[in-house]
Amino acid sequence: MQIGLSQSAIFDAVEASLERLGSTDLDVLQIHRFDETVPPAETMHALDCLVRSGKVRYIGASSMWAYQFALLQSTAEKYRYTKFVSMQNQSNLPYREEEREMNRYCNETGWAPFSSGLLVRPLAENVNSLRSKSTKNGAFYEDEDSVATDVIIARVEEVAKEEGGPCATLR
Repeated sequence: MQIGLSQSAIFDAVEASLERLGSTDLDVLQIHRFDETVPPAETMHALDCLVRSGKVRYIGASSMWAYQFALLQSTAEKYRYTKFVSMQNQSNLPYREEEREMNRYCNETGWAPFSSGLLVRPLAENVNSLRSKSTKNGAFYEDEDSVATDVIIARVEEVAKEEGGPCATLR
């Protein structure tokens, strides 16, 4: 099995996923980490080919610096390739590192952070979520402080009530 974001590695990974899932297409293909060894045009061309072929409906990215994500998006725009519809990163009130650049870039392109779903619903509803049943104390990361997170979620819920909308619409 190949790793990385070369055309052959991407094609091989998608074929393996389709076979493993017993499916003919993927709803979202998420690439993880920027590959410094592959030209951005090669990566974006491969992803575009998969979308145009119908094997992949949408593409997304995760775990990269803002300049890398922007480079891939601008490459897609330059060559009229399919652009990413999502950026999966750790960006939430307990962890705020992404606010420096990634959130600013993504906010300009219609994205908002939800902390792996924790910030899209009231705290009481999170207790019964699939995530809370599948992770330690509902925490996504081992070192996540669930008490501090609960305080933040409760405050987000208060602000949402004050604004008259759901938690997920706060920016």
